[in-house]
Amino acid sequence: MAGQTVIAGIVCLFVLTLASEKRILLNDPAYVSQQLTHLQSELQELRVKAENQEQTVSTFQLTVSTLQQTVNNQQQNISSQQQTISTLEQTVSNQHSVLTNIPQESGKGVVYTRWGRKSCPKNSDTQLVYYGYVGGSNYHDQGGAANALCMPSDPIWGPYKNTHLRTQAYLFGAEYADTTIFGMPNLDEDVPCAVCRNTAYSIITMIPGRNICYPGWTEAYRGILTAGYPADPSATQYQCTDEHPEATAGGGSRNDPGISVFAVWSKCGSLACPPYEDNKALSCVVCMI
Repeated sequence: MAGQTVIAGIVCLFVLTLASEKRILLNDPAYVSQQLTHLQSELQELRVKAENQEQTVSTFQLTVSTLQQTVNNQQQNISSQQQTISTLEQTVSNQHSVLTNIPQESGKGVVYTRWGRKSCPKNSDTQLVYYGYVGGSNYHDQGGAANALCMPSDPIWGPYKNTHLRTQAYLFGAEYADTTIFGMPNLDEDVPCAVCRNTAYSIITMIPGRNICYPGWTEAYRGILTAGYPADPSATQYQCTDEHPEATAGGGSRNDPGISVFAVWSKCGSLACPPYEDNKALSCVVCMI
């Protein structure tokens, strides 16, 4: 019994001692300062976290604004494309309507080459398909092609442009071989050409030896009957060079190999004279019907 009393006394003393120490701590300025510093530190951390959150929210808001602008732009693009599609559909519809209502006779048309000119005759029914340069074989080549070509002024090369072969054919230009009859300032001026389409007629032919079409035919153009020089090895074809020929710009007066364009003269013998006359420059006319 006495031992229990002693233990109870010790416990009471310990409790009183803790309470006394607690009162001392609460009244201690250093302790209070320490607690305030701790609270300030926590407050500062909370402020930093709040600022970070605000920055994150601001970034999200900017992202949302950017995405909204992108959506608006895409909507505008879609609207513009829809407008373009609508315009194209209208154009196709109009073209279909035009094609459907074309009279049957308007399907007529002839294509011809106007040698010696860079343009087509000026009338409402004739259109320029393209203009370019007269091309053909070298007049020295026995195996050269006989026909002349109207080479366009805007060539497009194919996949074999740079292919190297041991043997190949060649294509050269053409030059006027006379200054008097063609009215050229220099000898060897280069010869142009134009490919023309006339939509009013369906048949075309070149008539040599005349500069007026037969009755019922309409003139496309008239000119001078031309061909290559007879002593040259390479064959050529007769063609009707316009009576008012032009020269290709920059052709100059240099004699380059190619087609030489000469006026054709009549020779009596197997060619009946009359009606023809010996050593006369022959005319020609291109006629349509």
